[in-house]
Parts: sequence; C-alpha cells; structure tokens
Amino acid sequence: MKYLIITTSLLAVLLSGCSPCSDCGDLTSEQVTPPDFKSIENTQQKKDAFFAYLYPLTLEANRQVLEEKKLLKSWSIQSNKLTDSQVDEIKSTAKLYKVKCATPDKNCAIKIDTKIGVVPPSLVLAQAANESAWGTSRFATDGSNYFGQWCYTEGCGIKPSQRDTGASHEVKEFDSPFDSVKGYIHNLNTSAAYKQLRQVRREAWSQSKKPDGVIMATGLIKYSERGAEYVSENQHMIRYNKLLAFDALFWEELKKYQ
Repeated sequence: MKYLIITTSLLAVLLSGCSPCSDCGDLTSEQVTPPDFKSIENTQQKKDAFFAYLYPLTLEANRQVLEEKKLLKSWSIQSNKLTDSQVDEIKSTAKLYKVKCATPDKNCAIKIDTKIGVVPPSLVLAQAANESAWGTSRFATDGSNYFGQWCYTEGCGIKPSQRDTGASHEVKEFDSPFDSVKGYIHNLNTSAAYKQLRQVRREAWSQSKKPDGVIMATGLIKYSERGAEYVSENQHMIRYNKLLAFDALFWEELKKYQ
C-alpha cells in the first residue's frame, strides 16, 4: 500500500486483543481506558501511544456507521411493504441524523443513507491531537472530550475557564473517549456546518475514490473561528505525522464489514 509505513511495534498495539467490554462493540477493555498521556515525556512515544489508542476507537465507531448504512440499504430495497416497526425506525433515524422526510418510507431511507458515512482515521486522529493537546487537555482528561465539542445546557459539560461575556456554552462531557469519537463523527454527519465535508466525501465516492483526511479537511472551515488556517493546520498534521498510513489500513479492515 502506498502509505502503509506504520511501525511493527505500533501495529502490535493496534491489533492486540483481550476480553471485549460489554457495551463497546468490537473494542477490548484495554482499548477503552486511555493511557496517561501526560506521563509520556518522549514526544514520539506520546504520539505513537495516542494514535495507537485512538485508531481502534475510530475503526469501531465507523464500523457502527456502516452497520447503520447496511440497515438503511435493506429498508430502501425491500421488495415488500415496510412494517410499522421499520417505518418507526426510519422515522427515528431521520430525526437522529437531522434529515427531513415528508414520509418515513424507502425514499427517506435512501436520503439518510446518502447523508451519512465514515470519516477516515487520518482526519479523526489529527483533529483529536489538535483539539485535545495529544490527550492531555483538561477537557480530555476530565470530560473524555477529544474534539472540543460544545453543548448548551447548563451542567452538560465543563465550563471553559475563559468564555466571552454572555456566552453560555460548555465543553461537552462524555462517558468515555469512545463516546467522544462517536459524537464527533455524528456531528460531521449531521451538522449543517459540515455540509461541504459531506459533499467532498460524496464526490470522492462518485469517482470511485476513497476520501482521505487531507481532502475532507477542506470541509472543516466552520469548525473553528480560525477558518482556513485551521484547515491548513490539520492538513499539515496529517502529512507531517504520515497519518494517511492509517487510512490505508482502515480501508483494508473495513472490507471485513462490507
């Protein structure tokens, strides 16, 4: 593979296994608990540990998205009439993904399926490193929030130490880093702010290309007030840290679930 230059030691961490936890899909109990990144003084070792920890979470979160897409596909091509239960599921799924449908039918299932998709790990890892200071930020260690996601209900998260006068947002608190990864992917798949990112992804697939993090990062223009500078920063992180190697591994592993 063109970009597959992951070290043997890192691959050993990525592919290691132990008893699966009960509610985390294919993740192992070891993978659910993050390392103490602050205690790792060597910069390269910290990076390797960070990427090795976040990659399996990213793979599992994307696997769950693929499972949703499979279900949507099955509804859309079902030859007989949808059951009441299936109609209710389409209706709730449309609400979850902020898709407006006149009727929760097969066409609605297609509309939802067209909107959602996987997010390549190179982008996930770069943004997580950027937003969480390599897993050492207060929001990451205290709230399992690796992507700086906000919430707007009092008590929903951690109050920033510096917040503009009149601002009411908090930094969302998650039960686990895995929930943070799932929340981040869901955010990219639903928010109107990332419509361009989803369009870039659709265009790549329409040309039989696998979308990578560098290309999809162009859709993050509204993720930060820094706009284009923020996009360039994440693209640089992907290239500098050779994170496209994770994309190559990712597409190979996803074949098992398609």
